[in-house]
Amino acid sequence: MIPFHVAVHSLDWKPEMTAFPNLLGVGGQSVSSPAYRWRGATRRDSPHILFQLTLEGCGVFMQGRRRYDVRPGFGFLCQSHNPGISYHYPRGGGAPWTFLYLCFVGRSAMAMAEDLVRQHGPIYALDTSDALISRMKGYADFAPEGSLVSSVADGADLVVTLLHKLLISAQPASRGKKTPPPPPQKPLPPPRNPPGAPPQPRTPH
Repeated sequence: MIPFHVAVHSLDWKPEMTAFPNLLGVGGQSVSSPAYRWRGATRRDSPHILFQLTLEGCGVFMQGRRRYDVRPGFGFLCQSHNPGISYHYPRGGGAPWTFLYLCFVGRSAMAMAEDLVRQHGPIYALDTSDALISRMKGYADFAPEGSLVSSVADGADLVVTLLHKLLISAQPASRGKKTPPPPPQKPLPPPRNPPGAPPQPRTPH
């Protein structure tokens, strides 16, 4: 499965839809050298939001002077060209760092991600057995040639699902707790016919 990178192309995307989440790519990689290093201040690609989740091993994410060891089940969320961020394979690391990543743009979606980081920081827990992770891994099978033509709706669904899960994981009350199901609702009584109206036919079950 790893390594892979799938560039996503949305044929129905239009310039008027710049607020919508636009999925750029999904991939996975395994690195074991300190030569793997990205700095927001020196990137030359186009700005985007990146979420990178560790599956095995450990990577390092830096925001300003703060260092985060990104272990399995944790990932970082960032704006790719933020000059205060960088991430790399740790010097002296013993095992490969294996991870999945997802990149997207879209004015509103990027603002949502940046709001998340401002409010809750850059590091988020995400169960590596979650259906979302299986869905990301599935891109390797959908597009083994490295390119996938999709719709804006499909890409937006993946991005919004990710942001929703990250927001849930950031809530203190949700850590280690299951949300109780809503109480059952009583069925509404059937509507009454107004005086003089013919009786309504019964709907077969």
